[in-house]
Amino acid sequence: MTLADGASKVDGSGASVDGDVVTITAAGTYLLSGELTDGQVVVNSTGEGKVKLVLDGVDITSSDTSPMVIAEADEAVVILADGSTNELADSKVSGADDEEDDAPNATLFSMADLTIAGTGSLQVSGNSNDGIASKDGLVILSGEVEVTATDDGVRGKDYLVIEGGTVTVVAGGDGLKSDNETEGELGWVQLDAGTVIIDAGDDGVDAIGAINVAGGTLRVIKSEEGLEAATITIAGGTVDVTANDDGLNATDGSEATEAAQDGVLISITGGDVAVTAGSDGIDSNGSTIITGGTTVVSTAARGGGDGSIDVNGALAVNGEPSWRWAASQTPRKRFRAGIRGREPRQQRRRRPADRRGGRRRHRRRAVRRRQRCIGCHRVQRRDHQRRGLRGDVRRPRRRDRVVDRRIDRRTHHRRHHHGGRGRGRHGHGWSRWRPGRPTPQRRRTPRWPAGGRSC
Repeated sequence: MTLADGASKVDGSGASVDGDVVTITAAGTYLLSGELTDGQVVVNSTGEGKVKLVLDGVDITSSDTSPMVIAEADEAVVILADGSTNELADSKVSGADDEEDDAPNATLFSMADLTIAGTGSLQVSGNSNDGIASKDGLVILSGEVEVTATDDGVRGKDYLVIEGGTVTVVAGGDGLKSDNETEGELGWVQLDAGTVIIDAGDDGVDAIGAINVAGGTLRVIKSEEGLEAATITIAGGTVDVTANDDGLNATDGSEATEAAQDGVLISITGGDVAVTAGSDGIDSNGSTIITGGTTVVSTAARGGGDGSIDVNGALAVNGEPSWRWAASQTPRKRFRAGIRGREPRQQRRRRPADRRGGRRRHRRRAVRRRQRCIGCHRVQRRDHQRRGLRGDVRRPRRRDRVVDRRIDRRTHHRRHHHGGRGRGRHGHGWSRWRPGRPTPQRRRTPRWPAGGRSC
């Protein structure tokens, strides 16, 4: 099948051309190449068997609907030819009928199970809604897939499985999503191998049922909540999550309370997990089990119900996982389950409240005592001058001060409150007064100039 504006051709059976719309009506393998600036490829196969679409340099754009729609098929497989670059794009007005039941609300839309394989590349631009969506299951085996979407990036209603390749998603909504809400068939997301990089405006990976990471690399470089599902299981691979709110959030979708939710669990049994969150790093409305791997949690939370680990139910940490506490973590964490986290050894304990600031206050007082004379610029110490000592000699010994306290109360009052050139006890030179001499009169104004003291 060769695609061209107004001149598309089909060599073989099972497909037909009507203007710039190519329709496939039978199972089989179809090789597509060429470009349509405003066209569409539709699969409508009512018989049994797989429909395989081999994309070898395909560039399709549609101005009013999805450029590639699998309306009906037993199973559909999109194969990216080796060394090929393929592009699919829609426009903003093509999402006018997205609210209708089973409407094609993605650039690559499928009503049947969809599999993407091959070693080529596929670039999908969802300007109206989702990028790639399947109303059943969606599996990505290999290839380089880049998705840019206004809403969700890649969505498989029943399940979404990534077993290889490189998937890059930039989405205004969720990055990866599985949203089947049927009881007993809740949507789930699985990562077995490959590399996934997500930049999402909402959740990085969102599933109603479960999120399972068995291998590969999952990087959520931007999101509101990193991973969100009823059950989150990490058994291997590398998980690096950055979120404005919770990093890993396990919930059944009901209204959040302090009570533990049944069937809600976060389990980390292996792999390398790094979480950077603005709220809770690991938040489980049920239980949390950590038995292996390396877990690093960094959060900006400072109390108020938020912390590195927030668990409504039970928290079990067994084995010997490698814990590395980030610098932003507060020394002590209190979990809703009533478990208190231990303070990291490397963090310094603060002094008791009755000792904090004592040295600083003493230092400030010592600085105030040292005042330079405006005449000779020598440091004058009040405590020295009060005892008749020069400012450049040592401080009085403790025993001297003790002896001074043992003098009679009247002599102490005269010396301490009525002596010296200053007013009251803050004057200096009071020790010039000796018993037997008349008590000097208090002066209303000091003898030194206004700009400072003189010798």
